[in-house]
Amino acid sequence: MPGFSFILLNNSILFTPSKNTYIFLSIVYNPSDNIKVGVTGIQNPVLLCRITAIVEGKMRAIVIPAVICLCLFWPSADCSADVDIGLSIGDDGLKSFYLAIGDHYKAPEKEIIVVRRSKIPEEEMPVVFFLARKAEVSPGVIVQLRLEGKSWWQITAHFGLNAGIYYVPVEGKPLPPYGNAYGHYKKKKKSQWGEIVLSDADIINFVNLRFISEHYGYAPDEVIKMRANGQNFVQINTQVKNKKNKSKTEKYAEDQEPAKQNKGQGKNKKK
Repeated sequence: MPGFSFILLNNSILFTPSKNTYIFLSIVYNPSDNIKVGVTGIQNPVLLCRITAIVEGKMRAIVIPAVICLCLFWPSADCSADVDIGLSIGDDGLKSFYLAIGDHYKAPEKEIIVVRRSKIPEEEMPVVFFLARKAEVSPGVIVQLRLEGKSWWQITAHFGLNAGIYYVPVEGKPLPPYGNAYGHYKKKKKSQWGEIVLSDADIINFVNLRFISEHYGYAPDEVIKMRANGQNFVQINTQVKNKKNKSKTEKYAEDQEPAKQNKGQGKNKKK
């Protein structure tokens, strides 16, 4: 049965009745109404979901019927609250990429699932959470602007941010596809970085570079080399993760070696 997800995103509720469908239910309210809304969903043999909402103020007659109508009358809707990313992702590399995003940006699984189902490509998901953090808004606000057709640069400017937030220091000469993008920064003083305009491709490359290098403590120059070799960021994430895990395993083995030697010497003394 197709999955159905919904999540509160600032002043909107984002519904995903099916994998390729999204619905935003905007909530307009007056702060004096003291409105509080909580929505959860579970399987139910009659309604396919149970909606629990606590609403104080004028929104009671609007929010609850809208939620129930979407659940009952949308053809592919199944309101089961499935938050297990692994149930719907068969690719281990992709699953690892999503989990790393959630871990790095401190995003709950429900939020990762909703963003993934809103037609945001996997390599652009880190951009959603990065901009949400920088702009101090929920990821849903960023998703909504992107789905309205705005470029990543337009969204950046929308929140009064500039190209300075994307810069990642490197030691060597940046290889393609980073060469031209770094050239923008090199040609201007740091005080003039606000004049730089980046393409969507540049922003995606920069954000993923920062995400992977910071999350795993890996040199940005090495990530750039992998990207220059034609690897996508899902592949790079898997490779870097495996390298870091291998290093940890080898270090653990090295740390255990002296203990084994001391234990062996103790046995010889007893003899």
